[in-house]
Order: sequence, then structure tokens, then C-alpha cells
Amino acid sequence: MELCEGCLMDVLRESMPPFAKRLEIAYDLMRSIAHMHRIGFVHRDIKSLNSFVADAEEEAEGEDTGVRLGDFGESVTFEAAVQEGPKIIGTSQW
Repeated sequence: MELCEGCLMDVLRESMPPFAKRLEIAYDLMRSIAHMHRIGFVHRDIKSLNSFVADAEEEAEGEDTGVRLGDFGESVTFEAAVQEGPKIIGTSQW
């Protein structure tokens, strides 16, 4: 497993990143969601507490860093989601 510094919520509480960095964060999360959908899964609980920041030391070494989507406890296949029908899933505050 990849070492992450903490969740995105902690990072955003410290300070608001510059606009360009926020775009990178959004792009990383969209790539994660797109990958899940490509392999036939729905996350169903996307929030800053389930988004993890990769290790900053790797960024200094030129390795890929960014935000990673985690906590797949509510994830199901598209077929299972359709069979369940409409329902509220995840954290209501988000």
C-alpha cells in the first residue's frame, strides 16, 4: 500500500491551496472515479475524509504524488447498485 500523509480534509483545514493545486486535486479524484467506473464499480462515499494525500517526500524526488481515493467500504458493482434501486448511501453531511 502507498504511504499517505493524511486525508484531504486535514490539508484543506491548514490552508487553502493555490487554484492550480486545487485543479490538480480535482483531476486526481476524477481519474480515481473514472478508473472505478471503468472496472465496473461505484464508490458511493466520496468526500475529503476518504481522499488521501500521497507522500510529499516522493514529490520532492520527482515521483507521482497527489490525492488518492480510499475507503471502499460502500463500493458496489454497477449491477448491484441498479438492483438495490435508489437509496441514500454515504455520509449525509457530504
